[in-house]
Amino acid sequence: MTAPRGVWLLIAVTVLAGCTGLRASTSPSRSTEPPPTSIGSLNAAPDRGCTVKVDGAVSGSIHAPDGPATAGSDYWLSPAERAAAGGGQLTINCTDSLGSISLASIEGVQDSRVPFAPAHYTVGAPTDPVMVVAVIANQPYAARSGSFLIDRFDSQNLDGSFDLELVASHNAASVHAHGTFALSCQGLTRCQG
Repeated sequence: MTAPRGVWLLIAVTVLAGCTGLRASTSPSRSTEPPPTSIGSLNAAPDRGCTVKVDGAVSGSIHAPDGPATAGSDYWLSPAERAAAGGGQLTINCTDSLGSISLASIEGVQDSRVPFAPAHYTVGAPTDPVMVVAVIANQPYAARSGSFLIDRFDSQNLDGSFDLELVASHNAASVHAHGTFALSCQGLTRCQG
């Protein structure tokens, strides 16, 4: 089976489309500004997975356990599958019932811009090789600015962190999202271990 070009971006969009029914509660505040919306609290983090803390117009945490839908890369495909997919594709989905933040390489980006190695990326500019898609408390957000650091990227693991300034697409509300990920290659041809 070959992976079509942009398969990882499609996975991110599919996961985000399933984020419905999020409930938000407000907390009391003495300020004249509307209080931030709480989207929940962090579950106990296992050794592997993705954890995101969100502060600002919305506050809370997102935790996604490690699994096949949490991370994907063309680098984890067989050589034949990778050739069909176009190479260089990478997706990380931090999703639970409270929200979703997905980091993905831009479709068709060259391997040299998203290498199979540790790397540092900026997000928010049209020339960046990676993008962010976020839905927090049922509201879509886009990356205004931020960074995405991969500490380890090999045939077994994808580990790193990110720090993002997000702005809501429907108004000027902004949030700061920072997180870590420790994800495993699962169920693909080139996974080792």
